[in-house]
Amino acid sequence: MKKTFSITLIIFGIVFGFAQNGKISGKLVLEVEDDFELIAGKTKVILLIGNEKIIEIVDNDLKYSFENLKSDSIRLWLEPPAIGNITTYISFLEPNQIAEFNIPYSLTCKYDKSENNKTCPICEKQDKVIPIIYGLIARANVSVRKEESGNEKKTERKSYEGGCVISVCDPNWYCERDELEF
Repeated sequence: MKKTFSITLIIFGIVFGFAQNGKISGKLVLEVEDDFELIAGKTKVILLIGNEKIIEIVDNDLKYSFENLKSDSIRLWLEPPAIGNITTYISFLEPNQIAEFNIPYSLTCKYDKSENNKTCPICEKQDKVIPIIYGLIARANVSVRKEESGNEKKTERKSYEGGCVISVCDPNWYCERDELEF
């Protein structure tokens, strides 16, 4: 009886050990450094693997880890969601796979500070900075005109087209010198 129980226990341990051996880990990468106090030790990383929901809270280094996971489809998301971003990471965990997700994360908009300040953060100048406009633009903002000599001359554009899709956190300015949206 003891021998049968021991063998059963060993087989169960081996099967269980090999069935759940995947690992998912990563780190939240701050987009706004001031968010650290709001995020460290408070943000939940939620993993749905198969039908099992597992929750981890990021540590003070903004890291998280899920271990001994079975091979299955996975969904991973954060609570609270990042501003303007409700991304869910979907993948499939292979046997013995170690997956790492370093996730850009912010609870505040990184462009809020630039709303009233059009100084480029790279060149620290304003002379080549133009506003970004969003939505469907009825006309092109770069025009070509002919000079009296017959040569074509481009006029400087007055704004930069940000696209039709508008989110909660979009850049306000574009620096033509550094080709940077901020």
